[in-house]
Amino acid sequence: MGKKALLTVFILIFIVVVSAVLIDYYKQPPGNILEISGRIEADEIDLGFTIPGKVEEFTKEEGDLLEKNELVAQLNSEGLKAKVKRYKIEIQNARNILKTKREKLTSYQLNLEKLMIQRDLLTKNIETGIRIAEQNLESAVKKLSAEKAAYEKIKFHLDKIEKDYERISNLYKKGAVSKQKYDEIFTLKSITKSELEAQKALISIAESDIEKAKENLKLAQSRKDEIKMLNKEISSTESSISAAKEEIKIAGNNVIKAVQAFKEVNDRLSDATIKSPDNLIILEKYVNEGEIVAAGQPVLSSYNPENKYFRGYLPEPDLSKVKPGDTAYLKVDGLPNKKFPAKLIYISDKAEFTPKEVQTKRERVKQVFLIKMKIADDKNILKPGMPADCFINIK
Repeated sequence: MGKKALLTVFILIFIVVVSAVLIDYYKQPPGNILEISGRIEADEIDLGFTIPGKVEEFTKEEGDLLEKNELVAQLNSEGLKAKVKRYKIEIQNARNILKTKREKLTSYQLNLEKLMIQRDLLTKNIETGIRIAEQNLESAVKKLSAEKAAYEKIKFHLDKIEKDYERISNLYKKGAVSKQKYDEIFTLKSITKSELEAQKALISIAESDIEKAKENLKLAQSRKDEIKMLNKEISSTESSISAAKEEIKIAGNNVIKAVQAFKEVNDRLSDATIKSPDNLIILEKYVNEGEIVAAGQPVLSSYNPENKYFRGYLPEPDLSKVKPGDTAYLKVDGLPNKKFPAKLIYISDKAEFTPKEVQTKRERVKQVFLIKMKIADDKNILKPGMPADCFINIK
């Protein structure tokens, strides 16, 4: 190669070097802006089933957006679905039995109330009947005593009249008294005898009334057996109520057991699905449909797009220039004219050596501090893993 050619090459190399230096110089941010290189990151959220089984379906693919509570994946759960259906029927049957037992108890309780009212009324009626019969018997006894007293009075009067009659009759035979006087005593004797016979008849009637009163009292007292029969029926009904209450308790426990069994199976059915706990984006699926997974095994990873952040390393000399809350903006290579607003949310308290993967323009800086910037990216343009430059506003 000639001397002129070599000179030309050296001149070109010099121009390129100078141009690079100038470009780099003019690319430096203003003095009130601190540039940090790093990348976009997001905390990964692994999702998995809480029970083992065979993956039946994924409803979303990698990169898809998940809304909160949206179904992501599910296990084969035909057996669980059959159990849920069976337990639903068992719950309904148990509830129907409980309803029947309660209706039966209500019927017994109403019947008991009716019997007790009936017993109270019957007791009052019987007590009233006995009291009236006793009063009637007492009246009949008093009447008999009065009739006998009247009989004795008439008999005493008749005895006196008969003596007078015998005396007057003897005098009449001797002509010592008139016929009128004799007729008067004879008539009085006859009338008094008739009164005595009539009084005797009244005594018989009074004695008959006493017998009737005794029979009525006996009949009234015999009705107490009706109360005994009602008491037996009441006792039997109370026993039926106690038995019905025990049956209701058992039936209620059966309902509780059926509901608990249903809940357990239904919870397992819910455990056979994965629903998004928040608005997430799927990063990677670890398994495919048809694979068997263990309980707790992650089946996919995701992240919350609202919680993305910029991760970078702040050189130790710049540590005093920034503080949490400082504003900034991000830029990425693919969108050189787009600025993404950001805010400093974290500065590590512990210094570390510059990570190998971080490209820094100041190679002499050996100690750095981890920082995180909250990013405003409503359209979800930035993705985890993308390299980015952060420009922090400093005073």
